[in-house]
Amino acid sequence: MSDWRILCEAAVCETNPTVLKQLVHETEDALFRRLLELSKERCEIAEAADTLRKIKTERLDWPNPSSGRRIGV
Repeated sequence: MSDWRILCEAAVCETNPTVLKQLVHETEDALFRRLLELSKERCEIAEAADTLRKIKTERLDWPNPSSGRRIGV
């Protein structure tokens, strides 16, 4: 088992203290690995959004929201 959800559910239902201790460790490890994945993906999403903003402003001549220029004023 590596999915944190399955591990967590197994820990909730486990009554054997020895097995429960192992499940808690495995669940914490799975949670940590998933958080690392999400952190990396969040950075990748931010980079993609920045790239799209540059494409819109530099190649499609859309207004740059960070320039402070107001539209329709």
